[in-house]
Amino acid sequence: MSTFHPFEIAVCGYSDSGKTTLVSRLIEHFSSDYRVGYVKHSGHDFDIDQEGKDTSLARGAGATRVLITNDKKTAMTTEEPPDFVQQRSAFDDCDFVLAEGYRHGALPKVVILDEAGKILDDLAPDEKGPIIATVGKEGAGREGVPRRGRDDIAGIATCILDHFHSLTADVPLYGLVLAGGRSTRMKQDKAALVYDGKTQLETAFERLAAVTTKTFVSARAGQWASGEFDELPQLHDRFIDCGPSGGILTALKTHPDAAWLVLACDLPFLDPGTLEDLIRRRNPFKVATAYTSANDGMPEPLFAIYEPRACARLLQFMAVGYSCPRKALINSNVELLELENPRALDNVNHPEEYEAAVAKLE
Repeated sequence: MSTFHPFEIAVCGYSDSGKTTLVSRLIEHFSSDYRVGYVKHSGHDFDIDQEGKDTSLARGAGATRVLITNDKKTAMTTEEPPDFVQQRSAFDDCDFVLAEGYRHGALPKVVILDEAGKILDDLAPDEKGPIIATVGKEGAGREGVPRRGRDDIAGIATCILDHFHSLTADVPLYGLVLAGGRSTRMKQDKAALVYDGKTQLETAFERLAAVTTKTFVSARAGQWASGEFDELPQLHDRFIDCGPSGGILTALKTHPDAAWLVLACDLPFLDPGTLEDLIRRRNPFKVATAYTSANDGMPEPLFAIYEPRACARLLQFMAVGYSCPRKALINSNVELLELENPRALDNVNHPEEYEAAVAKLE
């Protein structure tokens, strides 16, 4: 289990070894392409309040937690160590985290060598997190671990990204067809609507099954008492009356180590090119990868790839009363794509729309 983020690296070394300089240069290198979080482990007491200022006075008066904010910045001070949930949620909107220090923590590490390379004696191989690169003294290092010079920022950055990409390589991509809606506007089950001799649900399932490791149908328990779709593997909602978020969360909780390509069953105009484009442009460092709507420019949550860490994000929104997955994507670190085919994600909700769609597809 990671400490701050699923993608995290600690830059460690002895005091005055140049950790801060290296981390700052790495952040500058990454910042044009990534949202980078930074955390500093301090071995002594510290204070970021200015004496005599409002926040300092409030804290001195006994406030346990103090928040100062404006339109551009937010800072919080507390007299308590952060708990695990606070540490993790603090970096939800980051692609990855660089930590300074933590040489005795379980984080993966870039180790700055001293002149004798002695710091490696403190770090048993993989006992306290793997060493992905050493920086500094020529000839020193550990067998099988890349060594880079202090000024080789691009080389060190490549080692870090290679490590992060290795973490995503084993994450399978599963498919989920959302078919658990009640179809109140259509007045009949949209999953069973037929286009070109095949139901919407069967078509959507076949398309996902062709590009994912496993594919499931998201449905309500007992939804198809007639058994017409029993041959398709189903995940029944564990989050009841939560709309599409309930189905997505059920999938994320059932197979938490998988990313999920989610597809609503009522998208008859979805073309194979758009499906392939979403997979090709997936960004595993984000919470999700989605298209912006051709109608309002907002994220389309019902044709998107949700990464494993999306589960915690959706649950956070559910906990404060927001069950709409679009609301979660709007306020999360999401890779947003432009649609080349603006009609690909048009859905069909009413009987007259269904008739028009059948005519158009024919």
